[in-house]
Amino acid sequence: MVYVVSLVAVIALLPVALFVAIALFAWRIPEPAPRGSRSRRVIAIIPAHNEESVIEGILADLADQDYPSDHLEVHVVADRCTDSTAERAGRLAVVHDRASGEETKGAAIGWLVGRMTIGSSDIVVIFDADARVGSDVIAALSDGADSGFRAMQVYLDTPNPDESYVALAGALSQWMSNRLIDLPRRNLGMSCSLLGTGFALVGDLTRKLEDTGLGMTEDQALSDRFAIEGEQVIWLHHVHVLDEKPATIDVLTRQRARWAQGRALGRRRSLRALLFDDGSWSLSRLDRIVRLILPGRTISATILAGIAAAAFMWPSVLVFSPFVIIGLLTIAVSLSVAALLAEGAGTARVAKIPIIGLFALLWIPERILARRDRSWYHTPHEGAGGG
Repeated sequence: MVYVVSLVAVIALLPVALFVAIALFAWRIPEPAPRGSRSRRVIAIIPAHNEESVIEGILADLADQDYPSDHLEVHVVADRCTDSTAERAGRLAVVHDRASGEETKGAAIGWLVGRMTIGSSDIVVIFDADARVGSDVIAALSDGADSGFRAMQVYLDTPNPDESYVALAGALSQWMSNRLIDLPRRNLGMSCSLLGTGFALVGDLTRKLEDTGLGMTEDQALSDRFAIEGEQVIWLHHVHVLDEKPATIDVLTRQRARWAQGRALGRRRSLRALLFDDGSWSLSRLDRIVRLILPGRTISATILAGIAAAAFMWPSVLVFSPFVIIGLLTIAVSLSVAALLAEGAGTARVAKIPIIGLFALLWIPERILARRDRSWYHTPHEGAGGG
């Protein structure tokens, strides 16, 4: 038994140790790209399924951009909508009705991109229907493209962190990920992950969106493909998009079960491609491989805390000192607290950081649900904030 527990502890230590090592490079924020010509054609694509309650928010934000209006096109894919999404979107955007095909966001985006003519200097940017953005986002993406960035991901923020403990857990986790996962990878010259909303591709890279084999987690599949091909996804820490977080256990569990299902279906294919496909070998590619193999950092840290507590009550349960675990967790938590404070989360919210570990335990029902229900789950949105 002692060797089994010790092996589990070692496996759980690895992702936390990697998290700490990467997070040490999270304390420099690169300067924004210098102002460019701001003359590129920018195509904003918003996939939407029954989003009548929120669609007008993102469209109003895009209509209020500090960018020449004749160079910005806004397109909404009304994907099997049975409400007034198309009618409401039609006031501020070009609406494309999609009535058939694979029922995923990636497929809806690919369907529209395949119908469009996109030039070598054009930018395609993807937003979720519930997103809200500031007036500087499109200009910042154009400036980045003028600086040579071909794939960009903006900072994912949340408008509703205080709606519930569930929403706060999601917000805290996202803020930490922004600061301690994606920012340091930019500082190390590595590729960050595409996050599904608020990402932009330039020129020929936009055709990658047409790939119908990306599956349900198209953002992660694209991230893997770019790592293989040597394309760096640039993290734009100064540019924010607001993305509503689930506020109830039911919605959170179903959303994360969908992600787990998508990752499970694509994990073997992604790992095989990262290991064996021709392409460019880089630190980013190795990083993607390691992250596919290792368990998640939050659930690993939660497991480690449980093992350490058990080891203090029954010292013989581990072959090494539990202080090794306590020391690593202390460093990880300290970095997380510092990151949250640096991101402006505030002491009252940071004091609730243990809820992240509690909600991490939902991985058990999430995976059961993912195995039982293979249908596509559209996260309901109510609209929680302004741009």
